[in-house]
Order: sequence, then C-alpha cells, then structure tokens
Amino acid sequence: MNRANIKRLNGRLAQVMLALADGGSYKSIAKDLGISPATVNVYVTEIYRLLAIKTQAQIGVAVEMYRPQITARAIDGKPAINRKEAPNGTQARQ
Repeated sequence: MNRANIKRLNGRLAQVMLALADGGSYKSIAKDLGISPATVNVYVTEIYRLLAIKTQAQIGVAVEMYRPQITARAIDGKPAINRKEAPNGTQARQ
C-alpha cells in the first residue's frame, strides 16, 4: 500500500474507506450513502484489491497514514453520493 494506490480510489470508495475506519458497519454506511449493504461489500472488496490489503484493520492503518489524501478523493468535487457509480469509477449501467 502506498500513495500511488490511494490515487486509484474513486470518490465512493474513499467515502466507504473513511466510514469503515471511523467504525461504521456495512449497514450504517449503506444507510448513510443510500446504497445496500451488499454494495458496501462490493466496494470493500474493491478497496482491498486496489490497495493490495486483506483486512479491515489495514484499512484503518491506510486511513491513518493517508487521511488527507483519502478525504480529498472523497470530496473531489464529484457528487459521489446519490450517483450510481461502479467500484472502478465508471458509471454503473441502469
């Protein structure tokens, strides 16, 4: 995990990552973001893949190391909330 990997996160993945590090459950994150818990699970799996990590504890470590960069990705001007977005940053099919 390094700064280059953090740059691979889109806004929604960054939001989920921050919420997990702050102690959110999949259910509470889903409610806050207006998505299903299953979608949160998909996003977490994508975070693990992009950052080459294997545990939720490692998400916490990454956020501690890179919180400013992750926060910037979560609020980069793109309206990630209330927008259907696939984990890879592309628009999801509707």
